Amino acid sequence: MNEEDTEIPVKSDKTITAKYFVMEHEYAGRSAGVYWFSTRGVTSTFLGTHKTQLYLYRIMRRKIEPSALVRFTSTVQTDDTTTLEKIKELAGLLFPYIQKELNK
Repeated sequence: MNEEDTEIPVKSDKTITAKYFVMEHEYAGRSAGVYWFSTRGVTSTFLGTHKTQLYLYRIMRRKIEPSALVRFTSTVQTDDTTTLEKIKELAGLLFPYIQKELNK
């Protein structure tokens, strides 16, 4: 499995950074996806950074906030680039709803 950073447009003037990955399966073909960690409207692609932000917020605010690993995956139908663009489009459209649920 290889990973690299990619930018996902979530509003007309805003993007978030996510990790893009492609996995080879022995019997099921290839699948691709994007993921990021999210809490309080802040996103991170690295779990260590995400946990550090959560701990600092908890110490300063004395409050536990909901957080999530957000992941979108799909089988590769034509090629990796086309699949990535479709996944990024879906993730960008659903991002505001995911953030709204996490910020309740």
